[in-house]
Amino acid sequence: MTDRGIHGPHCGRSRLRRRGPAAMVLALAATLHAGEAVPPPAAPVADAARLLEPIDLSLGSPPERPASAPGLLAFAALAEGNWDIYTWDFDAQHAPRRVTDTPFDESHPALAADGSFCIFETVDGKVWRAELKDGGEARPLPHATDQKFDMHPAVSPDGASVALAASLNRATDDTDLVLYHLRPRAFGDRLELLGYQHYPAWAPDSLHLAYANLQARAWSGTPISEIWVLRADRPWARQLTLLDALSISPSWSPTGAFIAFACNRGGNFDLWAVDPFRRGCRRLTTDAAADTDPAVSPDGRSIIFVSTRGGELGLWRLQLDLGNDGGLSHLPQAQGPAAPVLPFGAERVVPCRDPDWR
Repeated sequence: MTDRGIHGPHCGRSRLRRRGPAAMVLALAATLHAGEAVPPPAAPVADAARLLEPIDLSLGSPPERPASAPGLLAFAALAEGNWDIYTWDFDAQHAPRRVTDTPFDESHPALAADGSFCIFETVDGKVWRAELKDGGEARPLPHATDQKFDMHPAVSPDGASVALAASLNRATDDTDLVLYHLRPRAFGDRLELLGYQHYPAWAPDSLHLAYANLQARAWSGTPISEIWVLRADRPWARQLTLLDALSISPSWSPTGAFIAFACNRGGNFDLWAVDPFRRGCRRLTTDAAADTDPAVSPDGRSIIFVSTRGGELGLWRLQLDLGNDGGLSHLPQAQGPAAPVLPFGAERVVPCRDPDWR
């Protein structure tokens, strides 16, 4: 296995299972939200060709960029003693609306494209749907009796399905992607893949999914995660990044031209972008703070992300230059420094995380 890189026939699966994906992912999340640096990765694998599955990523030519952004932002905030879900009309600058009010922590809200509802997860490993119009109440999505936890929900742009990272087998604690169809209300096939899958993100076509594939280095057992993409109706996947680090939290641009993600290559989490057509990568931020959880704007011209730049976990906005620069023409560049996003106003600094922008 040592000459097969991180995606060889066994992929360190037994090493990860001794700790379990829930512990691995939750420990990683705790590290990110605490703003701690992660040890730098080992040397990259030389033979990249062996890591790519023979699958056609047939997204076609990127469509024209949308003219403007609706500006509805969902996020988790620690404003009233617990992590609750809020929505915020970004363009109008209205006060945030509190969606959940429970004694439990909620996280990872995923908005429907039309802003009519959001899906979020709770600390006990359940996923809920909250109606955002007419004061609708939150209700749980089905949860099979043998499931251990669900996390990282993502709503397809057509509003028909929710992708989840789910542990479906209590005996093995394995984590795969699962689709729950909202029309009709039923689970689809389990997308059983090698390694542990998390952070699913839908492409604009509501057919492709980007996700982070978590495995262990064969020589040390330390975690490593790369960004992959698959078609939800096919049992094959294709690797997009080869950074030999923790690459997580993908977010598609509205045209599908690039995917933003966070990666700790070099020891610190920064924002990156990858071209799903040509597989080129570009680092977007190089701040000493940890930058994670990117959410690309509906017009593709900026990213809201989570950072500890202000000394507190908060939201920041990075403007993007989408101009043509030759070989990486589909990949954005940072346009100036990032600026803080303050949903609760400059007078009240509230820890925020898990943004989703529609």
